[in-house]
Amino acid sequence: MYVVADLAASHYDTKRSFLIEASAADAAKGSLVEEGTATANLGAVRPPAVAAGPVNVVGLLMQAHDYSEDGEWTYDGTLTTATNRPEVDVDIRPFAVYRAEVAVCATQTFDADANGADTDITLGTAVGAADVLGGSFIYEPLTGDIRFVEDHASTTTLDLNTATSADWDTAAAHWIPQRLYGSKANQGLTVSSTKVICEGNETVLWVKVLETFITRDGKKGVDRLNPGIHDNLSASNPKFFIDFVITDHAFNDL
Repeated sequence: MYVVADLAASHYDTKRSFLIEASAADAAKGSLVEEGTATANLGAVRPPAVAAGPVNVVGLLMQAHDYSEDGEWTYDGTLTTATNRPEVDVDIRPFAVYRAEVAVCATQTFDADANGADTDITLGTAVGAADVLGGSFIYEPLTGDIRFVEDHASTTTLDLNTATSADWDTAAAHWIPQRLYGSKANQGLTVSSTKVICEGNETVLWVKVLETFITRDGKKGVDRLNPGIHDNLSASNPKFFIDFVITDHAFNDL
């Protein structure tokens, strides 16, 4: 992910260097980092310990961290070893607007025995609570269908604006959350390295979605998703993006 704007109208990143504890893993440029563990942090950052709910987010990594090459911060009384005190640069702007690609959601599927070409869709996995996915878009890869969700009537029932072109089978889909997703009436997103996944069954509230976008074959540039334009489309290999702000930020806990 990367920063596309700043709600405070700043045009420059705010770079600070921090020790990094990496849980014996690499961290890609463009990944979020949060405050380190309470017992061993000592001013360090780390990749989110819980992908479904980053807390006290410090900012965005401005460089890759190679654990095998640089090691990670460890406090064990031997601070003379270079490999146990690597630093990384982080953009710490608390009002930054992040853009991330939406990755496929493998945990949410469709009931292959209950659906046909219809506007009423039965989910294979219950989603959190009713209304969580109302106003969102879904891309089903087997049919290529892009559909707008008019209503999420129950945890396992969706009412689409337009009927599907064919049966939606059990393939995992892309779920694109609605704008303003992330309020207390909604649920959260899961971090997947530099991407995000809409996980309707996660009860976390660390983001607020500002915009949703699509790119697809035959179209130049990035289009803002609009139900009047993008519902009832068929697309090959589209990509979806969201712009969001962090609501659980170490320097401005919204």
